[in-house]
Amino acid sequence: MSNAPAIQPRELPGPVVEGLLPDDPQWDQTHLLPTAATYVPLPVEVPAWEHLPIPGQKTLLKLFWTSGVTTQLVEQREWHSDDHPDAIPDQDRYFTVPVLHLVQGEHQVWYELTQPSGSVAQSGRTPVTIDLTPPVLNVNERLVFDTATVDWQYLLGHDDRLQSTLPAYQVAAPGDVLSWYWGAGATSADLAGCCTLTRNDIGQPIKVVFEGQLIRDRGDGQRYASYKIEDRAGNASRQAQATALMVAAHKPPRRLPAPRIKEAAGSGSNWLLDPLNGINGVTLVIPPDAVLYETDQVFMQWAQPGELGSWRGDTETAPGSREYRVPVAHVSPHIGHTNVPVYYEVVEAGVDDPQASSESNLKVGGLNGLPTVQCDAIRAGEISIAAVDASGGQAHFSLQRWSFMASGQLVNLQVNGLDQAGQMLSIEVLVRQPVDAAVEVFPAGKLSSTELRRFKVGSPLEIKASVSFDNGTTWQAFGTANATLRA
Repeated sequence: MSNAPAIQPRELPGPVVEGLLPDDPQWDQTHLLPTAATYVPLPVEVPAWEHLPIPGQKTLLKLFWTSGVTTQLVEQREWHSDDHPDAIPDQDRYFTVPVLHLVQGEHQVWYELTQPSGSVAQSGRTPVTIDLTPPVLNVNERLVFDTATVDWQYLLGHDDRLQSTLPAYQVAAPGDVLSWYWGAGATSADLAGCCTLTRNDIGQPIKVVFEGQLIRDRGDGQRYASYKIEDRAGNASRQAQATALMVAAHKPPRRLPAPRIKEAAGSGSNWLLDPLNGINGVTLVIPPDAVLYETDQVFMQWAQPGELGSWRGDTETAPGSREYRVPVAHVSPHIGHTNVPVYYEVVEAGVDDPQASSESNLKVGGLNGLPTVQCDAIRAGEISIAAVDASGGQAHFSLQRWSFMASGQLVNLQVNGLDQAGQMLSIEVLVRQPVDAAVEVFPAGKLSSTELRRFKVGSPLEIKASVSFDNGTTWQAFGTANATLRA
């Protein structure tokens, strides 16, 4: 009969390895030992077993470390029953695996227990995964951005974020921790954010986002963006080469100086316009030092809103020119006015109330060079009543087409002279006569020979006319026609 110890078929519980990372279906590796734990001997606990001492016999415990097909005895311990009649000390069940065994690969730690009776039992094998390989960055490792300049308008148009793409790297796996940096130096370690990659991230373009507030907090000027990858075990890549970007993330303070009137004389906020210089319209210019944002909507205002001849427009003469053209129809109603306000309003994205610029005060001069009144009865500076009678009994007046002539204007015409008693006499021929259209010759009324006889023969006559561009508020004089009345 053989005296060889028998190995019991039942399996003892596996040893407990201290510090293993928790397993989860979302990770690829299981039973993973943090890299930092490989720098010191690895603590292993053998679970307590039922101690059955036999006088004169001993208990033998062996701890093994298996790597691939190689199994190495880490340590063995024995306890004489006579010295331990009741129990094995708890501290004796704690072992350490030397650092020299903690190398890259899949390992197993297990033990074999020989009881005083001679029975031998082996434990289950506790897997230990050791990964000492850091992520390997792409040859083109820099973060990829869609811009080299990050200003406040870029951030405004991109949801206040700067997004980049991470170049694919080797040994990417779920659980990798991506850390990214933003700072004033190319090797800056100023952390800007971090995230843990999931299974869904692997194989897809990975986006790295720098928040606008962080960019503003870290100042304008040349800034550098970089990153580093650390796998779940704690193996870190080197920090990637930085991408340089020019940053101007702070919105410049708003400045809205008064507009300039291109055809007028003056500067600052005071301007004088010769109306003939505005015969084709007037150009209003926003000064180059006005601070406008790309997303602003700008409205140019000519004269008080609602006033006759006021105009409001938001279309530049050419994109980016900052010039706005006021049509001539909105210029003529202000001829002779001394205070025409001109300003612009800025509607900023996300701001409810518009911001008004400083105001330019424009004085529009009177209109010179208007044509002289014509009368078909004047011959050599005289009007003959007999000649008027002979030609139908009416003296007709007319006006040649004048500058700014348009429908809606009003015309007055009167004939002044002395009556039979030598007193001043004024006969109104036209009073606020509307202009229906711009014509080459405007019929300005007529005066009968009967009315002419009210004036004293031999006295001078003065034929005066005027036009109003502002519905009768102000009047501009035509040239006066003079003649001597004859019988």
